[in-house]
Amino acid sequence: MIEQENTPIFSTESHGKIMLTGEYGAMYGANVLAIPLKVGQTLNVYEKEYGSLEWEAYKLDGLWHKVAFADKLDGKLHIGDRTNAGFAVVIHKVIRMALNISNGKLEDILNKKFITNINFNPELGLGSSSTLIVNVARYFNIDPFELNSLSFKGSGYDIAASKSDLPVIYNKNVKNPQYVELKFKPPFHSNLYFVYSGKKVSSLKAIDKISRKNFTNQQLSQISSITTNMALCNNIDDFIEIMNEHEKIISKILHIPTLNSKQFYDFEGSIKSLGAWGGDMMLVATKHPDQYVENYFNRRGLDVIYKYSDLALDID
Repeated sequence: MIEQENTPIFSTESHGKIMLTGEYGAMYGANVLAIPLKVGQTLNVYEKEYGSLEWEAYKLDGLWHKVAFADKLDGKLHIGDRTNAGFAVVIHKVIRMALNISNGKLEDILNKKFITNINFNPELGLGSSSTLIVNVARYFNIDPFELNSLSFKGSGYDIAASKSDLPVIYNKNVKNPQYVELKFKPPFHSNLYFVYSGKKVSSLKAIDKISRKNFTNQQLSQISSITTNMALCNNIDDFIEIMNEHEKIISKILHIPTLNSKQFYDFEGSIKSLGAWGGDMMLVATKHPDQYVENYFNRRGLDVIYKYSDLALDID
């Protein structure tokens, strides 16, 4: 429970995200289909009396991380007391980059308290970083794509989804990211599920292992075509084929078996990796009822299962 007596001077909220197509290829120009989620992260900023900057991050079960920053009269922002060193370094970098982009002054933020609240488990990979970037960019009134490129290494698709109220087709354009919003409400969405793999995998570390030379121009073009086909698909059988086609392409590039061919070879339907392979969420499609999906994954120790409509923002 967050308790704060005074009224925030700034308040915003952004959406979590899921990338349905384009993992890995997004970095090198393949089109991506991504959806904003019903869950997300809020940011509230408060005035405070003392000349330091405080940051408190909350998640579903209460306080997650806390860090204080101070100016040691050298014009630089220094990390002070913190509950997690890694988190403190990330926030420190994001704030410094935001100040640089906005040409802001350090003294303007030293009497502030930032409070964030994530209403999803950050282990699920649903956008704890992208929602942070979008919210901070709004506070500093700067471009979130620029802040993201200076703070992290990702393609930026998650920024587009996080700041949108509709699904997006995104392309990491060389000069400026490009994306279009679209309606994406598959008539068979009751046959789609998101299942947590049981382990978190860092997308940044995953993309470091892959470079442009791993992709042929044909493969990038195929992924972009798959993105379009999935966005327009109205049939569950076709959708399953599209998922399988995407899996085969990435499997060939990564030299890793698809989920359908090894780990879940006996599943009646299709299972697609989302994001970095080997972790995070999986997209599941099947003609079988909910109970089949629940029983199948529960037997394998996986019990974090969402219906598509539980998470997708533009579905009701």
